[in-house]
Amino acid sequence: MFFNLLRATILPNSSNIMNAKFYSFLLILFFYHTNSYATQFIRDSEAESIIRELTAPLFKAASVDPSLVKVFIVDDKALNAYVVDNNNIFINLGLVEYSMSPYPMLGVIAHELGHIAAGHVLQRDNDINSAKIGVYASYLLGIISAITIDPAVGTAVMQGGSHLGERAFLNSNRVQEEIADQYALKYLDSAGYSNIGIRDILRYLDKSEHSQVDQYSLTHPLSSKRLFYVQNYQAANNTQPISADTLYRFERLITKLDAFSSPINTLLDKYSDESDLSKYARAIIYYRQSKIDKSIEQLESLIEDFPEDPYYHELKGEILYKIGKIDGSVASYKQALSLTKSHSTLIKLQLSQALLLKDPQEAVFYLERASAEEKNSPLIWNQLAIAHGRSGHIGMSYFALTKKAFLEEDTNKFKKYSELAVNNLPQDSPYLLQIDDMLKHHKTR
Repeated sequence: MFFNLLRATILPNSSNIMNAKFYSFLLILFFYHTNSYATQFIRDSEAESIIRELTAPLFKAASVDPSLVKVFIVDDKALNAYVVDNNNIFINLGLVEYSMSPYPMLGVIAHELGHIAAGHVLQRDNDINSAKIGVYASYLLGIISAITIDPAVGTAVMQGGSHLGERAFLNSNRVQEEIADQYALKYLDSAGYSNIGIRDILRYLDKSEHSQVDQYSLTHPLSSKRLFYVQNYQAANNTQPISADTLYRFERLITKLDAFSSPINTLLDKYSDESDLSKYARAIIYYRQSKIDKSIEQLESLIEDFPEDPYYHELKGEILYKIGKIDGSVASYKQALSLTKSHSTLIKLQLSQALLLKDPQEAVFYLERASAEEKNSPLIWNQLAIAHGRSGHIGMSYFALTKKAFLEEDTNKFKKYSELAVNNLPQDSPYLLQIDDMLKHHKTR
């Protein structure tokens, strides 16, 4: 469970930003989240596994390579989702918790895939320039974003540029939203999923809309208009029910996120029975309260009943790591890793984090495999630098820092560490060729 270990806080000048374009989009995100100037992304192996499984049919229907598009959960209770840089879909924690079943979330992701497939994200780069809008609202507002712009934010947007230009852009954006709805319905149909989730969300938004809305200032069409289209959509394929096991695992994810993110005083009564879900929740709640013995007791009971479930072992590994029981943590993480049948980068990262305190060379083994799965992660390269350094491989440590600086487009650090890597790596090292390629690419930026 990666909720606490890599709960990544993204702030201006953060080293987590992979490129300048992505960084500029995130600055817009900060502007629109006016109550908080930090956005936290929840990286959780269990969450990403179930979301990846559920969305695979949608990616196939959209002819989008799932390895090129990542879905992230944003630690924000607002109902929202959006696309950034044409290959990152962000869904708010509030959306996942609101869903309760997978269907609303699937409808939203299908909608965002529609934006990607239709090229809307790339088109908006041109639209924003022609309309002279200083803040790019449409990157942030997905199918379930607030229909009316917050008055304070809306005022700030409308103060810049020509009103006519702005309204032309917003009208274009509304057309794009309707097109994305159409794509979403087609993808859901092709995947065999019901579109009940989109209908549910639009009904919810329709009830919340104010009757005095200025339709010309909206970035999205009125929900009633969109709902009418969705309700009259004629599906070509029969819907296929989601398996009971998958529905249960999604419900367990909701329980897990709730236990980690909601106020503790609201949780203990809620999860007081002896069901498996309540035991899982209590393990997390006790962990948050630093009642480690009670937390482990709940997990041990679950592991006894479900020894093949990787995520109980993963959470146990995290708890043992946090209290300094490194040998037990490593054993639990390795057990979790052996039981995962899908993408397990986050578990490899957690395991390597524990191994840094026990066997840095073994940490290198798992980090190199994690870097092959997430090639552009500055965090992984930072951890590799530490692991190589503690293993006495100074040249490789500098190479990892070079790679990290390259990904972050940090010119000063890239120049510094590339020189140190060249001076410390053996002359026949294949990594020198990679540094040479990075230097050539760096000059063309």
